[in-house]
Amino acid sequence: MSKVIESISGLRGIYPSAINAEYAFSAACKFSGFIGKGKIAVGMDTRQSSFTLSRAAAAGIMYAGCQAVWLGVVTTPELFHYVRTSSIEGGIMITASHNPREWNGLKLIKGGRGIFEEELRQVLSNSCKSSKIACEENGDSSKYYEDVERMLGDKLHGLRIGLDLAGGSACIHVPSTFKRSGADVYAVNASPGIFTRVIDPTQDNLDELSKIMKIAKCDVGLAFDCDGDRLQVVDAYAGKLPPDYTLYLAVKHAESIDKIVVSVDTSDIVVEEARKRGMQVFISPVGEANVLRMMMEKGCLMGGEGSSAGVIDSRFSYCRDGLLASTYVIKEIAERGRIDIDEFRGHAIIRKKVNIDKDSSEKLLKRLEEDYPDASKVDGMKIRFDDGWCLIRRSRTENALRISVEGVSREKAEEILNMVNSKISGLAGEE
Repeated sequence: MSKVIESISGLRGIYPSAINAEYAFSAACKFSGFIGKGKIAVGMDTRQSSFTLSRAAAAGIMYAGCQAVWLGVVTTPELFHYVRTSSIEGGIMITASHNPREWNGLKLIKGGRGIFEEELRQVLSNSCKSSKIACEENGDSSKYYEDVERMLGDKLHGLRIGLDLAGGSACIHVPSTFKRSGADVYAVNASPGIFTRVIDPTQDNLDELSKIMKIAKCDVGLAFDCDGDRLQVVDAYAGKLPPDYTLYLAVKHAESIDKIVVSVDTSDIVVEEARKRGMQVFISPVGEANVLRMMMEKGCLMGGEGSSAGVIDSRFSYCRDGLLASTYVIKEIAERGRIDIDEFRGHAIIRKKVNIDKDSSEKLLKRLEEDYPDASKVDGMKIRFDDGWCLIRRSRTENALRISVEGVSREKAEEILNMVNSKISGLAGEE
């Protein structure tokens, strides 16, 4: 039987061999005991298993004596925003985010933010205890889209936007949000629960989106994952843009921001742009909760992960938000008439994963430490070269090593990647 991967990014596994109704009930019950009394909102993505798991989670919440607030199909940012703006105690999102369709999981929210490492350990160490069984009520999270529309303003009039909604939660309200803001919208993969491409938009060719963009002469394409927190931008001419470019645009167009947190796997261009604008930059481990925690510790209003086009603006919500990130992309187009990918020259990014179990990956990282003693160890190992860098770290959501490479050119990035692959293969062969 496969195991649940339990991390601050979520409790995730394959349904039903790892994640099932019994697990969801127990995890929600333990989380409710951690929260104490009050209300906990429940939302879900569009996976076939999500309804079963969400009802089990709601039952676990009520069994532990908390009141469940049922939201139904929502995006993860929508749920985070609801918990924060409604001032309720917690939330549970049933999703495996960008993981393949056979996966599912639970994201745990405390007071509008994801839980931290020590809080997760406390939740998992709890026992599921019965209390006076509480009730359930329906919630309304539509304020999230009203707030996004206010941020968009009148910048979308005359804009043609291509959307690839991945069959996920973004299908429900994202197209109408852009339409109400004045854009012409052309959507593919817009049927909830029908998945015809790789769920992670950064890992798919997005051919359908590119095709509809050419036919409709779109100004920009926006591709989401299953729960709407991850965004991939597609340019009509340059194709898929590096996910870091979205965070770069957020930094470029940020107002009243004097310091920022970025994850260690983020492109140097984001750091350079932030410093050019007088911002102090802090580097965090990869992971939304890690970025947010450092934002809170350092008093930063903005942060993000380049690898997932993840923009966190704490003035709006405490999570990575694909729809919010798109507002910065649209602001760039409104001001300049187009996306200028030339700004990204000299920053070629390649990312890949190597499937490997936890014990083997940890042994490999220890061996690499011996060869690169000066490497940064903020998260895994980040090795800098004269013309680029490479980050090797263990995934928190899959049994894999994540490898990120940046070079001054595509050729140089590939050269660094090939060198690292050879090194890893050689060390793995010695095991």
